[in-house]
Amino acid sequence: MTLFFLTLLIAVPLLEIYIFVQVGSQIGGLWTVVLTIATALFGLSLMRRQGLAVVAEARQRLERGEAPVREAANGILLLFAGVCLLTPGFATDTVGFLLLWRPIRGFLLASLLEMSGASFFTQMRPQKHQKPPKSSDSGDSQNPTTKDKIIEGTYWSDDDDKPA
Repeated sequence: MTLFFLTLLIAVPLLEIYIFVQVGSQIGGLWTVVLTIATALFGLSLMRRQGLAVVAEARQRLERGEAPVREAANGILLLFAGVCLLTPGFATDTVGFLLLWRPIRGFLLASLLEMSGASFFTQMRPQKHQKPPKSSDSGDSQNPTTKDKIIEGTYWSDDDDKPA
């Protein structure tokens, strides 16, 4: 795994430099820089809009009493897309724009879950909040609508020597 990240750390900047040289020789250095900044700004605005949509979906799931697992994973991928878009370069911008596309994120999430064998997430069923069961013995025979049981007892604080 460390070798993989080391390879990425070396290969991605070399690829970006190569693409910068190729694009710069075609359209000029200044336009290459302008294009890089424009794609980053455009991508970040798209990421913001989609991020707000994912937050709204997560909020709806929480209101229904369900765990927003898929929305959290989408949020992580959107964060990674933002990092790719902020990193100067055309290859990282391409990866960032691809991650902004919902079908690509869905396919990527399904593939990652399948590769990792994460049966916990694929078989997890969100559970709704459950109300406590009603008791037939309400603790108050004169008022049958009382929902809480009253438990009588004696208490004392650590500062006192005798029970109250």
